[in-house]
This record gives sequence, C-alpha cells and structure tokens, in this order.
Amino acid sequence: MSNQIISDPSIRINNETYQIVPNTLKVDLGLGDSKVMAQSSGNGGISQVYAEDVTTKVGKIKLSVFATAEQVAKIQALKANKNANYISITDAESEMTLVMQNAALVKTPEINFSSEGQVELEFEGNPVK
Repeated sequence: MSNQIISDPSIRINNETYQIVPNTLKVDLGLGDSKVMAQSSGNGGISQVYAEDVTTKVGKIKLSVFATAEQVAKIQALKANKNANYISITDAESEMTLVMQNAALVKTPEINFSSEGQVELEFEGNPVK
C-alpha cells in the first residue's frame, strides 16, 4: 500500500461515477464507539472490561456536488432509492477501495443557487468496508 495522502479519489454511486467538489469527501467507517470500564476484584485489584456500542456501527459518507440541473435530478433519484444505494470510493494509485452498501441519503439536501452553488449530500448505511 502507498503511504501517500489520498486527495483525488473516484466515487461511484449505483455504478455511476459522480463529479464532486474537490476536498469535500469525508468518510466515517462506522467502526462504532467503544468503552473501557474498570471493574474491581477487591483489595485494590482491578481489570478492564471492553464493550462495543453496536448502535453506533453506521457508516457515513459526506460529499458536495455543484448545483446543476443534472445533479438535482440525480439527488431526487438517490433519495427515492431509500437505503438501496451502493457507494464505492477508489484510489487507483494506492489501490484503496471502500464500499458502503444499503446507503440512504439521510438529510434533505439544500440546493444553493449561486455562481458557486453546492449541495451537500449525507449518506448513512452499513459500515464502510
């Protein structure tokens, strides 16, 4: 694997390549939160117990696209697709691939109509693998 920072990945949603605003792609792998707690065995003896919060094992992907008529139509289709969207992020140089299945567009996208108008998309779904 490459030790170079990934700054120009390719993103495909439902097998279609998306043009995104540079530097806006963010991924939360959805590995989940964990907690380490101390338990006492008496006389000053302690040990740790590890617990995972499975309710936080949700992958999240955020990105922005420019507000074009074509993008607005794609956004409407993504929202109508509920949680049946499939997202893959790849970087050819590092040979990295991340995949999120059962991705849902969770927030209503706000379309900014301006000369540099952008729309932020937020997906949640299975943990990213």
